[in-house]
Amino acid sequence: MNGGPESAAAVYSAALREVLRPYRAGGGTQAALASSCYVSRAAMSRYLSGERLAERSFVTRLREALADHGHPLTDAEYERLIELCGDAHRASGSPSVQLAQLREELAELKQAQDLGGERLAEVEERAAGLFRELFQAGEQAQAAEGRESELTDLVARQRDQLRHAQEYT
Repeated sequence: MNGGPESAAAVYSAALREVLRPYRAGGGTQAALASSCYVSRAAMSRYLSGERLAERSFVTRLREALADHGHPLTDAEYERLIELCGDAHRASGSPSVQLAQLREELAELKQAQDLGGERLAEVEERAAGLFRELFQAGEQAQAAEGRESELTDLVARQRDQLRHAQEYT
């Protein structure tokens, strides 16, 4: 992103105001939304003015609060806010703001890793179950082939007996 921290923060706060437009047009108040997001009205005002940078976790709470109030964010809006949040925090000259952003990103990555590990365990368990089913099906197929061979031999013996019986008569 071009520009300094002020422009990144301004773009981020403008995006926050933009996603709130339908909520506010529907009669929603900033105070009610602040309460739903577990921030003070003053903090909400500072986030929307660009005076203060809202944390990544705020964007997640905002998404949930807007959905609860009947004005859900689209996935694209949410992803854009997360991206702009990161841009604004990275552009900030404050090491503490940058550190807070990195901690939130790290926590999110850890959560994704944990979720990925759980999903991998589920997939591995399912693969093991499918392997057992495949092994059992293979054993059943071998047993069926053995039975087919026995039946083929039995049919051949019966044909021989029938041929001998026909020759005898």
